Amino acid sequence: PPRREVAEGLKKLVARNVDILCLFTNGQNEILNHGAQFAQSMPEVKFGKLLTVDYQKEMDHIITSPSMQTYAVKFLSDWLKEKAQSNRAEG
Repeated sequence: PPRREVAEGLKKLVARNVDILCLFTNGQNEILNHGAQFAQSMPEVKFGKLLTVDYQKEMDHIITSPSMQTYAVKFLSDWLKEKAQSNRAEG
C-alpha cells in the first residue's frame, strides 16, 4: 500500500491504544537498516510507548536459521507476556 495509507492505518491503531510490535529482518537494507528508522519514517504517527521495534540484520526474511527462529519466538513470547502483565496491572 502507499505510505500515506500505511500511516493512516497506523494512526488509527494508535488512536485505539493498540500496542504494535515490529520485527524487521535483513534483506531490504536500502529501505530499512536500523530499528529506529521505521518510526522516523512515519513522523506523523505519534507512537509513544505503543511501538516496539527490533531489527535483526543477521535474520533472513523467512527466518531459516534455527537460532534466529528461537530468538523470534522468545522475543514475541516475552513481548506478549510483558503486555499481558501491563494490561492486568492497569486493570
